[in-house]
Amino acid sequence: MINVGLVGAGKIVETFHLPAWKQVPNARVTAICDPRLDAATALATQHEIPRIYESVQAMIADTAIDAVDICSPHRLHKDHAMVALRAGLHCLIEKPFATTSKDALAIAAAARANDRVVMCAQHQRFRPPSMALKKMIEAGDLGEIYSIRVDAMNARGIPRQVGNSFTDAAISGGGPLIDQGAHGIDLAWWLMGCPAPRTAFAVTSAVTAPKSGRTPSGAEWDVYTVEDFATGILTFADQRSITIHTSYYAHCRRDRFGCEVLGSAGGAVWPELTITRPDGDDVKTETIHPHEDHLASVEELRHFTALISQDASPLIPLEQSVTVVRMMEALYRSAKTSKAVPI
Repeated sequence: MINVGLVGAGKIVETFHLPAWKQVPNARVTAICDPRLDAATALATQHEIPRIYESVQAMIADTAIDAVDICSPHRLHKDHAMVALRAGLHCLIEKPFATTSKDALAIAAAARANDRVVMCAQHQRFRPPSMALKKMIEAGDLGEIYSIRVDAMNARGIPRQVGNSFTDAAISGGGPLIDQGAHGIDLAWWLMGCPAPRTAFAVTSAVTAPKSGRTPSGAEWDVYTVEDFATGILTFADQRSITIHTSYYAHCRRDRFGCEVLGSAGGAVWPELTITRPDGDDVKTETIHPHEDHLASVEELRHFTALISQDASPLIPLEQSVTVVRMMEALYRSAKTSKAVPI
């Protein structure tokens, strides 16, 4: 049995991680920590977690656990991972893996030095339509994938947060690009086969979101120092590219998260999984319905525990998570300089 300690008691833990851990047969959450003891206590009571702490250091020192599930604010991912790795624990880290390439490389080095499993929680890779599309691409059904467009747009989609953890750049490391974009870029790059990145160019703006406010979903903020919109292009070998549009607060018609894949023999729209193929002077479409036999968050955690038990090969190699951080970092650097940035 793998004993897990949760780092953080926020929305992502409440909504995804704790319900998913209950469905992993060879693991159990035995501890949770958060500086907000009331929030940690509420989740611990609801989910029958026996031990509650104010810090990851106290949790590690006081209880026997094998792994930590890090769901703290973005800027703290590296610090919490380093504490856990030095204590000999395996780490699952919510996206973004880190907020800088320096931090990402430090986590990777510590993982190797301590011979521990470290995995970024890129659960979009585990969704049934993602796995079905990846299988089609690897079989050559769409030919060579040369471009993918990612949309991660929210009309009023600032996440529920505590202490401006998503809207204060000093805590979050960025806005929708590093938050939602971390999923979109990772998924698109993975579908493309993870080619070596070459350049990044991006534009960000912060003209729509008010500096303080509240949304109907319950998000509140009194600091807003991140972008509310970002668009960019990543280029790769052989003239391949990924473009991204992402927002927290935009006047778009509706929220949307998806991508369109263009290949030399066909295309696809994800997650609907509509396949487009040439048909004379036109195109024909077909919608594929993969068997929805698992939840992505559950499959992700099962894979993490299988890596700890050495029963699987990594579907999210550490080096790929580092490269995703490098790509996002380059996009932000380009937005600041208004120039294309080599990666």
